Amino acid sequence: MSRLALLFYVLMMLLLAGATVLERLNGAEWIAENVYQSWWFAGLWAVLVAVGVCGILKSSVLRKSVGGLILHIAMILILSGAFLTKTTGLQGFVHLRAGEESGECSVHLPFNIKLEKFEITTYEGTDAPSDYISHVLISDEAGTKRGVVSMNNVFSHKKYILYQSSFDDDGLGSWFSVNYDPYGIPVTYAGYVLLLVGFLWVLLCRCPKTTIAVVVVYAVIAILFTMRKEARAAEELLLPVLRSPLIGWHVAAFIVGYTLLALMSLISVCALCVKRESALRRKLTEANRLLLYPSEMLLAIGIFVGAIWANLSWGRYWAWDPKEVWALITMMGYALPLHAVSLKWFRNDTFFHVFMIVAILLALMTYFGVNMILGGIHSYGAD
Repeated sequence: MSRLALLFYVLMMLLLAGATVLERLNGAEWIAENVYQSWWFAGLWAVLVAVGVCGILKSSVLRKSVGGLILHIAMILILSGAFLTKTTGLQGFVHLRAGEESGECSVHLPFNIKLEKFEITTYEGTDAPSDYISHVLISDEAGTKRGVVSMNNVFSHKKYILYQSSFDDDGLGSWFSVNYDPYGIPVTYAGYVLLLVGFLWVLLCRCPKTTIAVVVVYAVIAILFTMRKEARAAEELLLPVLRSPLIGWHVAAFIVGYTLLALMSLISVCALCVKRESALRRKLTEANRLLLYPSEMLLAIGIFVGAIWANLSWGRYWAWDPKEVWALITMMGYALPLHAVSLKWFRNDTFFHVFMIVAILLALMTYFGVNMILGGIHSYGAD
């Protein structure tokens, strides 16, 4: 990572952290208009991508590291997908009462949507909703077809995707989010897949035993969490949006990832308490450097599984919610020590351990601080 790239990278982290505070003070609409949807914010990301591409082309070390190269290309793809979504995508809302039909969104749609029936299913023995379901009839020059739109269950037609957004208080009308993003989503998802491939490549090359152990623990926790949620859904009265099979993989990634980060901070404390040239100090440093890779991978998995889940539920994979932003800041922060080849400070084990102790504050802010101080759409539960 060059000095210029590091400058823009740290600047972006500080900007993102400051934006969450400004959102708390001025509201979500204000921060969206003045920061997240502004030209200069998109420009900063574009500059960061451009600097990153130049770094890849100039770095002989990175070009020789297949896994590292894949990871950097994946991040460029993800940001490029976001750019395509912003510039070529379409998102709007359609409101229909039972029996009504419309072909208008923010633009004229190439088909009409008719709401045949809207229903709310509830948990057995309670009035708490378990799902919101719209039965629709889609008609165009090719004919008609029926579909069902509910939470975590979208309906697609001609690359337009319908999401269940909200409903009328009397239960006789429904709001649909309509999303058209034929270019941004495929590129972004390709970036997610490539990111996973890159992490696995790096992990299996550098620390295969550690990787296998962490992946097994993650998979077991994710499966158990999902099974527990399904078994106790009626008792816990989950919000409809939370009833997704992705919830286990999303939450488990952060649980295991944050646990590893906490363990690493404790290892760093222990390392600083022993003699610098001792064999124990070297072993503790080596253990932390190895654990850094699977923990960073799990943070990435948690973020991007959550993004896919959000896209399936709401039609957008990123909402710049404070919890999302701080999860991204945490992942960006812990990515810095992975660049020890170009960032020579991290080759110094004392600096490395001090960084790991301080960096845990990012994870604590993401896991606890956001819920207690900043709020947001993730306030219904911790990630």
